[in-house]
Amino acid sequence: MVSQMDNRYNQQKQNNKHDSGYNQMQIRPPSFYKDKDGKRIHDELYDGIAKKLAESIINKNTKNGISRSQFRRVFDEIKRIQKMLRVGKKWDEVKPLIKLTKSKVSYLVTKKISKDNSEFKDNSEFYKNFKTIYIELVDQVQDDYDFNVFCNLFEAIYGYYYSLGGNEIN
Repeated sequence: MVSQMDNRYNQQKQNNKHDSGYNQMQIRPPSFYKDKDGKRIHDELYDGIAKKLAESIINKNTKNGISRSQFRRVFDEIKRIQKMLRVGKKWDEVKPLIKLTKSKVSYLVTKKISKDNSEFKDNSEFYKNFKTIYIELVDQVQDDYDFNVFCNLFEAIYGYYYSLGGNEIN
């Protein structure tokens, strides 16, 4: 059975060609959960889906993509907020900080793609994908359980990003 994520991924992969000739995947993340009413995590969320999302922010052949320092900055912010919950901060105190990260990512992406040099021009689609993915994932976070699912997914994306060569992008 082909998932909704796979269908969107394959269709977008065929329709989106980047100027340099490789497939630039612009994908949107699916729901964390496979059922609308429950909290059953999608079977492929931390594996296949995370890898596809990572592939949309890096090209392993050309080593173009979001820089490791920018990705790490966002990752560290998420881990910092996660730690706040673990040490006893209440969800109502932390939720606004999670939503605030959307504006931080928007600022980061806008700043990077507005640079007027070819290095960032080649990477602008990767940054736009990162922003879209990030914002849509954060929008799914409604409670502390969702936030933990989000943190695990973001960590899986980061792991795949790194294994695809993200550690080589400055």
